[in-house]
Amino acid sequence: MRQEFPAHPIWADPIFARDDYLAFAKDVELSLLDVEEPEEVQIRKTLPAIAERLSILHQGLAQEVNDWGTETREQLNGIALRLGDLLEGRISLTLHPTCHATTAVSSMGSRRLSFKRSGDGRLGVSTRAPQ
Repeated sequence: MRQEFPAHPIWADPIFARDDYLAFAKDVELSLLDVEEPEEVQIRKTLPAIAERLSILHQGLAQEVNDWGTETREQLNGIALRLGDLLEGRISLTLHPTCHATTAVSSMGSRRLSFKRSGDGRLGVSTRAPQ
């Protein structure tokens, strides 16, 4: 305040000439030079960088989801084609029960597909040329 209003009569009071007050005034001046930005101001300055980073992450994630969806759609189309071949009779399917597993054999063109379900429910598939 003394710097802004040096001619004010209050500064003539002897208390403002004491060493302890002068040391206090110096500490106050120095503390004003090293003022930190309030957190709210820091957050407002940081938000655009955070928004940009989130946008980049969102774009990358959206692309990965789209790629996964395309791959899944292709796999489902392949399954639908094979199932269509089976249901329309282009592939024959024969089931053979065994003591611990069920085996299904399907022939498609010059290849034989063997599907074997074990006792624990897992399905195994193998291909081989006809015998």
